[in-house]
Amino acid sequence: MKNIITKIRNIVLWIVLVLVLIWIVGTALFLLFPKIQRTAIRLVLFYYKVPLYIDYDSAKLTPGYFRFTDIFAVYSSEKDTIMASVDTLELYYSSGKPILAHKIRLVNPKVDYRSVPTKTKSKASKISLPDVVVKKIEILNGDFKANGFSLENLNVVGKLQTEREIDNISRISIGLDTFSCNMPSRANIHFASGDINFFRNIIDAHLSIELDSTDAELSMKNYDLSKNTFDIISFSGDKIDLTEIGRLISLDFLNGSGAGDFEVSMKNSGMLDMDFSFDGKLWGIPMVLDNARLKFDHSLAVVTVLEKRGKIWGSNVSDVKLEFFTDTDPMKYHFQIGRIENFDLDVFDIASSSLSGSADIWGQGFKDNMQLKIEAQLLAGNYDNFEFDGGHFFVNIDSTGTAFPADKDTSFAFIDNDTVMLWGKIDDKSNIHLYCDVRAYKPDTLLKAFGYDYDISGYIGGRIQIIGEDKKTGIIVSLRGKNVSGYSVSVDRIRIEGQIKDLDENIGNFIVVGAGGNILSVPLDSLSLTLRTGKGKYFFRPLILYSQKGKLRATGMLFSGDSLSLRLDGFTFDKIGNISLVSPVVISLENGVSCKNIYLSAFEGIVKMKTLTYTDSLLKISGKMEGINLKKFSDMVDTTLKIQGNAKGHFDWEVNPTNYVGAGNFDLYVAPLVARDFVFSSFSATGKYHGDTLDIVHCYARRQDEVANLNGWIAFGDTIPSLHLEFSANGKRPGLIENFSPEITPIAGKYVINLLVDGNLNSPKFSGNASLDSGSFKISELDNPLDNITIRAKISGKKIELTKFSAESKATPLGSTGLFSKIFSSIFGQKFVSGTMSASGTVELTDKGPPKINISGKIDKFPLRSTEKGYYIVPDGTFDFVSPPMHLDGNIEIVDGTILQLGSPSPEPTKLPIPINISVATDNLWVLTKGLQGDMEAKIDGSLFITTADRKVSLLGRLNIDDGKYFVYGQTFTVESGQLDFKQISMIDPKLDITAKTTMGEEDVFLHITGTLSAPELELSSSNPDFSQEDILRLFAGISDSTVFYDALQERTQDLLEQYLAHNIEQMAQKTLGVDEFVIEPATENGSYFNPSDLRLTVGKRITGGLFLRYSQTLSDSAQQQFEAEYRFSRHFSIGAMQTPEGSYKLKVNLRWEY
Repeated sequence: MKNIITKIRNIVLWIVLVLVLIWIVGTALFLLFPKIQRTAIRLVLFYYKVPLYIDYDSAKLTPGYFRFTDIFAVYSSEKDTIMASVDTLELYYSSGKPILAHKIRLVNPKVDYRSVPTKTKSKASKISLPDVVVKKIEILNGDFKANGFSLENLNVVGKLQTEREIDNISRISIGLDTFSCNMPSRANIHFASGDINFFRNIIDAHLSIELDSTDAELSMKNYDLSKNTFDIISFSGDKIDLTEIGRLISLDFLNGSGAGDFEVSMKNSGMLDMDFSFDGKLWGIPMVLDNARLKFDHSLAVVTVLEKRGKIWGSNVSDVKLEFFTDTDPMKYHFQIGRIENFDLDVFDIASSSLSGSADIWGQGFKDNMQLKIEAQLLAGNYDNFEFDGGHFFVNIDSTGTAFPADKDTSFAFIDNDTVMLWGKIDDKSNIHLYCDVRAYKPDTLLKAFGYDYDISGYIGGRIQIIGEDKKTGIIVSLRGKNVSGYSVSVDRIRIEGQIKDLDENIGNFIVVGAGGNILSVPLDSLSLTLRTGKGKYFFRPLILYSQKGKLRATGMLFSGDSLSLRLDGFTFDKIGNISLVSPVVISLENGVSCKNIYLSAFEGIVKMKTLTYTDSLLKISGKMEGINLKKFSDMVDTTLKIQGNAKGHFDWEVNPTNYVGAGNFDLYVAPLVARDFVFSSFSATGKYHGDTLDIVHCYARRQDEVANLNGWIAFGDTIPSLHLEFSANGKRPGLIENFSPEITPIAGKYVINLLVDGNLNSPKFSGNASLDSGSFKISELDNPLDNITIRAKISGKKIELTKFSAESKATPLGSTGLFSKIFSSIFGQKFVSGTMSASGTVELTDKGPPKINISGKIDKFPLRSTEKGYYIVPDGTFDFVSPPMHLDGNIEIVDGTILQLGSPSPEPTKLPIPINISVATDNLWVLTKGLQGDMEAKIDGSLFITTADRKVSLLGRLNIDDGKYFVYGQTFTVESGQLDFKQISMIDPKLDITAKTTMGEEDVFLHITGTLSAPELELSSSNPDFSQEDILRLFAGISDSTVFYDALQERTQDLLEQYLAHNIEQMAQKTLGVDEFVIEPATENGSYFNPSDLRLTVGKRITGGLFLRYSQTLSDSAQQQFEAEYRFSRHFSIGAMQTPEGSYKLKVNLRWEY
């Protein structure tokens, strides 16, 4: 640049000097001839010692006008030589100060400047010229050469002015209207206009220029020719070839094209800064940059571009640092991108993608010789239709292809919690060798990332190998899965192995093996599938499913060509259902499902479907069934109803599934029908469908002494279906609640139910009534049933009003099995105690949440007797059953009762399904028990408060023993005081505090029972403090010697065990056999309970109110039998007959007299 400006400066200098000389010479009017003119000019130049030789062919010199033709001039010095020629030179001028040239015109000027190199540093030139104003200067077709630099075909139209400053240095101002030239190896300037100012080797300029590929505004500020530095060179335009501009202003590192604004600063030689905004290609890379900063270090040959926000390769970027190493060939570069958005690898002909994140790119060259090494930390995006949530990618691109490294630089992407790893290479010949490892915890999400929409859950992991070439690509698959489910199929474990040799032709084969799971809610043991694929075809030969319900085997082919269809060649399901396809069937899957003439053998019957069509706008099915065994069907689908029966019927249905408009009919007949434990002699239903309404013409269920009927309609047209259904049932046994609970025997009684359901399905309205008369049922634990049950209920809207519930109970008191109790019962007989229970209230159904229940009841001396549990109680009181929250409150008094078994403590806290708050009080409860630790007869009173917390029962209260006796160690103790203390405990395990007394001679012996019911502690004491427990036990045994005492104690213990054994066997037999007397006792005086041959069995039963039969037999090998019959005429007189062991009979008369 410095040489160019110097050359132009010298040319202008000498042209002005020549013009001045011509002007001086031209004033001599007497020089009229060319030869004289040339001689005069040479004399002047020689006089002023100017080394200039000038010659020309002709000249016209007049005041104010010069015209020369074919001028030739040579300037020569020790360092510089200038040769110039001009075909025509015209000058219009006027003298004065400054010198005014109205017009200077040069035609075909030729200038050749040559300089001799010197070792000494040249000083900056100082130009001093007279003040000159050139209003118009024209240069036509000029050529300038200067030490290898040249301007060809130069054409200029403009103006020029020189003005000397105080230090006699001239300021030169050039105004260009038109400027054009060819600058070989730099630029072709087709047009330029503007202003150029030169002073003290400093150039300022502003130009509009047009080059081959550039149309821009160019400005210079403080361009120092001596230092080759400048404050600013700026250029801008919509069409800029940076290569041209770079060659023009000696910024050869610039490369690219586009539109932009550039402001270049080089205040130190070799260090350049450039601020710019640009939209185009920079060094072959598409960029859109705004307020970017470029730094060029000539010594390092490094160009650095810093950008806060912009676009590179069509992608939004920010925090960018681009480094270009300009002295390398091909050029190397390094990009650090803090954030990139939606980057498309298709710019490198790799794959369509949208990548976002950060990247570090090392590269060399562009296009064919390009080499790239990319590391990218990615956010959510997609790669070749593969969508992911993030990842870390490593890609190497060179002339041999595109490679994804392995080991520590393996690329991976994650989708939610799923991970996909990728490595391998695609070479320059489009040969593909890629590996993909998959770990999918949400396989449906992963499949969607690949463009497949399948609803599959579970875990799938393994490897997919992609091999082949661009025109023939295949895959090898090896996958494992756990708990995989979808489309009503679930598999605990699954393995998929196979390959597709050509993805375009879809030629391949697969083996699928699974274990565990279920299909259509049917448990699945295993599955296997052999699948062969082809162009538009999938052969499954076979698909086999194993389960405890049976084995399903299917063979066929799926077509996916112009139309999707399935040919089912074989289908069997055996073991339970025994379903099989009688003949092959073709099922069209195009726009839904459609097939005809399906003939199945199923459940010991046949199903023939004439038509089956299902699309978005049509569901059409017609056919019939016959001889269907519903038990086998129920076993296969594992319904909780456990349906049984033989069904037949037909169906013809055609409906639009979007608006439920259609037509059809059906009928079904089942005889008999068993649903769970409900048995009906027959069931039939008939319905018709028209428009959007299903009419239930009739629906009957019949059984002995009972019938139920349902009819009405259901309309599906609205978003929420509306309905109108009438249900009625009547009979002598309410079968619908026959097996309400296994603890309750079938309910008997005459019942009537009428129910009307009207409204929409979400909030139907109910109305009707229900009644039960002369009802009865028995709770298995109780001896007597609940009789004369009456129920009256009304149903209105969502409210059920229980207007009446009443029931009666009758029971005889439960006595002791001891001798006194038997004698008392035989003399005075047993009396029935009767009582009633009643209740009323409401149950209101709600749209959300549990129903509102408010039922109150009364118990009026309602006897409850259980021989099995050993209790008889007569409660009296009230109760309330309320919801929500659901709870049972009560206030109960035990007015009478007998308990034969105290039972044992619960091993765990008792749990109840609903919260309760019940207060129980008693003052007449007798406990008559037998046990290893003694027998007891006692009267108990007191109160308990029973509540629940977290469904666990909590007992709080105290029971007192007011009166009673305790029999232990062969002694009778009178209970003086006793308490059973329940201190808010969750188990029936009260604390005991009982004191009893007996007398031996003159001494009082006391028995103190403490501890708990689960672990009682017995302690003996005496009024004589000298007696220990051991002494008292000796006294009970009647022995003083210690050795004899232990033998007696052992004998006494055996006696107690025998008594316990006898009493418990007696009680068990009475409960089980229903007899009134069952006694096991030794047949002889020395007999033992532990030797069966020593025992006698006696069984007694009261046949009528007066007749009692008794049978007795020994259990020895020589059995002795005895039979006795007794008839009681009154409580004072009875007569009977007794068979002796010898077989004879004795008459027995009993006469009792009370006094």
